[in-house]
Amino acid sequence: NTLFKKIKYLNKKEIGLLISGLIDSEGNVDKSNKHVKITNKDEKVQKIIGGILDKLNIDYKVEFDKRDQYRIIIRGNNNLKKLYKWIELGSKRKSKLLKEMLQGNFVRKVDLEYFKRFKKDLKNKTTVLDLSRKHNLPRPTVKMVLRNLFSMKIIRRMFVGRKYIYYI
Repeated sequence: NTLFKKIKYLNKKEIGLLISGLIDSEGNVDKSNKHVKITNKDEKVQKIIGGILDKLNIDYKVEFDKRDQYRIIIRGNNNLKKLYKWIELGSKRKSKLLKEMLQGNFVRKVDLEYFKRFKKDLKNKTTVLDLSRKHNLPRPTVKMVLRNLFSMKIIRRMFVGRKYIYYI
């Protein structure tokens, strides 16, 4: 209650720093789904965050998940731009992801590096399992990279039997 009362008197810069800390500690910048999410179990904290976002004129959505956590999700280019204007993330990784997202770059640098490694195999059509074995990489990693490359129309895929065949 005391914290909630004090927040009312913070200026926008101080509010931005508070939101930055929440995103750094309890948040997620998801480039593939184009949103910023702050997760917390405490309903009061969720209401405080909502009030802060309202004060910054940022639209958001609140979800309650299976693990009894509140998820505050900020979507949309305008809302993310407003958020970016007010925050200073301490996490370089999250800050970089948010900046890339706002610039329209949804392909991760690492995906392009994997693409160079996989290119020869993709010319001959391949599967997640084949790439995983040949390059000694975990299947979930290969699957995520191929999904990202496909979503950016860098590679193509077709469904054959019970699996996807990827190619260029």
